[in-house]
Amino acid sequence: MQVIKLKFMREAIPEDIKKSFGVAFSRLLPEEETFLLKSADTHTYESGETILIEDSRPEHIFVIEQGAARVLRRRADGKEMEVLYLGRGDVFGEMSFVDNTPASATVVAETLVRTLCIPVEMIHALMKGDLEFSGRFYHSLAATLAERLRETTHRHIDFRPRSGKDRRQATGAGPHGVERRSGDDRRSRTVAGKKDLPLL
Repeated sequence: MQVIKLKFMREAIPEDIKKSFGVAFSRLLPEEETFLLKSADTHTYESGETILIEDSRPEHIFVIEQGAARVLRRRADGKEMEVLYLGRGDVFGEMSFVDNTPASATVVAETLVRTLCIPVEMIHALMKGDLEFSGRFYHSLAATLAERLRETTHRHIDFRPRSGKDRRQATGAGPHGVERRSGDDRRSRTVAGKKDLPLL
């Protein structure tokens, strides 16, 4: 890993990076988002290098500026399974603020990866100095968490309770007492620039 610490704030942040960060931290003021991104250090990881280890405590909030990374979860048998890919603009490491728990997955660089890394210490310092910022920061995390859970629910749970007799549809049986929703009956909700990210 190569670390470049800034002596001065960045002059500019690409618009797509700002937009992705703004989705993850939707309740922050624009100037707060800009300050955090412009103050971030740059970390570069070689292909195959581990960026974040499951059960460790993230020291940064990561924003991928270049490259792709794999998210891995450890199963009960000790083997790792791939959950998803991360790419430019994706944010991870922020959910450790929610309940002060370690990372729930490992993130490994698939290609050369460059990230903007916002130190957790800086976030804590800003929170202590500005309670309104702290409120907006946690409100952002709550909104992001709720959205991810909602998207996961709509994606993976496709059943509803049945009334009357327990009859299965010919198109495919669901669990006892439930039936699949028809395509027209499903709720479809897509947010631009947002993925079904794990709670890292």
